[in-house]
Amino acid sequence: MIIVSVTKVKEGENTQEKVWFAVKSAMELAGWEEVVKRGLDIAIKPNLCLDILLPGHTTSPWVIEGVIRVIRDKVGKIYVVESDTFTTDCEKGFVHSGISNICKQYDIEWYNFSKKDKYVTVTG
Repeated sequence: MIIVSVTKVKEGENTQEKVWFAVKSAMELAGWEEVVKRGLDIAIKPNLCLDILLPGHTTSPWVIEGVIRVIRDKVGKIYVVESDTFTTDCEKGFVHSGISNICKQYDIEWYNFSKKDKYVTVTG
């Protein structure tokens, strides 16, 4: 069964903290801890289809940070991963969206799968 959870955030004072809380609430409503095993390495895949931060098209760094804040004490290594699109080099989106700053702040590894020449098959 697929569970989808949506939470709304009103823009205004403390919007960043509201986004973090909304992400946490949405993840809890979706039952993320029932699916993600403790200590498991995790890849977070944002949407970086543009090389600018454009809400509704690219993932906000606050959303990525919210996910990291929720899972960081319960999972193994965390990665942020993406691939280039036919229109955009996701490296630019990674930097211009602010997600690169979040990765630096939380010591998260970034992988552009379009630039990697080795792939590893994992089971889980």
